[in-house]
Amino acid sequence: SSLTTTFVSLMYAVVGFAVVQPTENTPLSDGLLWVTLIAYCGMPIIGFLFNVVAMKFYPLTKEKMIEVQAGIADIKAKHAANMADTAVASEMANEQSKLP
Repeated sequence: SSLTTTFVSLMYAVVGFAVVQPTENTPLSDGLLWVTLIAYCGMPIIGFLFNVVAMKFYPLTKEKMIEVQAGIADIKAKHAANMADTAVASEMANEQSKLP
């Protein structure tokens, strides 16, 4: 997303790349190394930790999971019925277009 690009650009600006972003020809500096390590390894770890905390406090019981699965099954059944109706209508239109 654009939020990720903005965050990484701000981190690069802090270490001296405010006007131009680093390229593959940019010599490695300590600041560039740390920003890259934080963006590549640190941010996914932080995101994972946020997910673990969110899942810990999410009220999901066995009954709620059964309810969610039933809702998903209903959505899939409706979608399959719509797809079948669309396929039948499309086939009928194709057959009618072949008539003289």
